[in-house]
Amino acid sequence: MEFCGEATGIAQKLGLKTKLADLYYLVGLSYWFLGGLKTESLHSYKKGLDVLEDQEDTLQKALLCQQIGRVHVLTGEPEIGLDWVRRSIEIASKLGANWVLSHAYQTLALGLPLKEKDSIINYLEQAFNLAKKYGLDDPSRDVLGRAYDNLSENYSAIRGDYRRSMELLLEGIENAKRAVDLHFQAYLRGALALYAYLPLGEWEKCEKAAHEAIRLGRELGELYLIMPYNSLVFIACAKGELQKATELLNYILPIALKSEWPEFFVRSYLVEAAIRLAQNEFDEAEESLVGAFEYRKRGNTVTQAMMIDIAFGLVNVNLKKGNLEKASEYYQALRQMATVLDEKWAYAYERWAKGLIAEAQGDMDSAVGTLTECVELWKGVQRPYDLAKALMDLARVLQKVGNKQEAEQHFDEAKKISERLGIPSLKS
Repeated sequence: MEFCGEATGIAQKLGLKTKLADLYYLVGLSYWFLGGLKTESLHSYKKGLDVLEDQEDTLQKALLCQQIGRVHVLTGEPEIGLDWVRRSIEIASKLGANWVLSHAYQTLALGLPLKEKDSIINYLEQAFNLAKKYGLDDPSRDVLGRAYDNLSENYSAIRGDYRRSMELLLEGIENAKRAVDLHFQAYLRGALALYAYLPLGEWEKCEKAAHEAIRLGRELGELYLIMPYNSLVFIACAKGELQKATELLNYILPIALKSEWPEFFVRSYLVEAAIRLAQNEFDEAEESLVGAFEYRKRGNTVTQAMMIDIAFGLVNVNLKKGNLEKASEYYQALRQMATVLDEKWAYAYERWAKGLIAEAQGDMDSAVGTLTECVELWKGVQRPYDLAKALMDLARVLQKVGNKQEAEQHFDEAKKISERLGIPSLKS
């Protein structure tokens, strides 16, 4: 940063506008990727645009507009960010700057609402194809790694297609190795742990990928640590290692909050709530979830999708507190979001919440029916940890209605899954 500051001073004195704009761009990137510093990065990017104000549309303008839009979208201001991105697309299309267009399509996709999920995936696929074809035109070699990351995360977060996410991330990591790109070797390993191995229940691979990401990430900057640490917190909590989970979370939560990226701190709030729930601290768990739920209209596509997990958590914790009315209110929000997204994993959460509410209302026939639907959906989605917990809930309800034989079958199935995951015992 000190070198860039000296270089910008020299470029200003010499009147080298193009070079000066490049330097402001690099300074902005440094602020953003090394520290997640929103204000400083935006200030630098906009100074770069100011330098080019009296020039015609150039590749630099397209790139700076894209980066400004990217920062706004990722920090929960999509309505501002998308205006900048569309300006970038207009300039990049006119100039035939396909690698900049790939960046812009990625940012555009991340800023769209989930009701436009098909457009989100289509833009990310277009961006991915452009990056594979024109990625070497990018001086920073950033566009292809970013395309692997965004496409894979959205296949996971929106579609619930964790296998496709895993394939993309493994391919992206190999590409980063060939390019000797430590930045994306670290970042994509963190994504592999969180968005593929964790939901698929491949927890040994998840922990290995997370530790590899942390080893590389410590040399690159704090932002690289957030995803792998969240994976490790989740697994420790699921295994009942609550002290370990708390220590890991206490390390990573301040970093996530400082980043100003809703995707990062919403995820951290989610695992914080899981720890508090496991400790029967229901008020505190609700506080964590409510803090995350406040960002339901402000985050990128991944953050928006997480709101379904969070709404389910709010239903669950309020039922544990005996607040059926509040649980029902959150269920309505969950049902609406699941309907908009229209994916199996979202409907699994909706059926799960509906079944738990029916149980609390004493409507056991409805509870058995909806929880059975939930279990079948989780089996299709291939999320074993959630499947095991739903099986436990279904078994408990079946016991209440006197169907002990079927209840035992579901308990046994849940036990086998928990043993494979390394969980000593699951609570319904």
